[in-house]
Amino acid sequence: MLALWCGLRLNEIRELRWPEDVNLSEGHIDVREETTKTPSGARAVPIDSFLVSHIDRYIQDERPSRIPGPLFLNQHGRPFTYHGFARVQSRLHDRLKGAGVADYKLHRLRHTWTTAVHRLGVSVFDIQQLGGWSDLNMVRRYTGQRSIGELRRLPSVTSIYGNVV
Repeated sequence: MLALWCGLRLNEIRELRWPEDVNLSEGHIDVREETTKTPSGARAVPIDSFLVSHIDRYIQDERPSRIPGPLFLNQHGRPFTYHGFARVQSRLHDRLKGAGVADYKLHRLRHTWTTAVHRLGVSVFDIQQLGGWSDLNMVRRYTGQRSIGELRRLPSVTSIYGNVV
């Protein structure tokens, strides 16, 4: 959900710490620079009430420990290693394949998130900040092109400024 709702990378998700990186009362997740790929990666990513409720439910009902630390713990209450978290993703891939979802990869959810927020009208500059990219070319690579139908739905200059003659 964090990859799809927030565009986080696998290691950014794995390295989240509770409660310092997960601010449910204010509705945001803090991605620390040391957990991300790029120097511009440190950022606060807003999360909506749907995701807040799911994270809260996980912390209250599923997380195997009440002790602050890594948000996601394995069944023994220890932090996931990078490879352990990748194995969870591999099992998810196999389950989704059995359900008819071909070739799931967590990183593709980052592409899906980028495309979705771009189509909602979020500026490429905001997408760059939220996604932690240091270069706008990466945003371009992830978003793809908008169709002419989508471009027609964007506000026109006249709707913004009125009829200026």
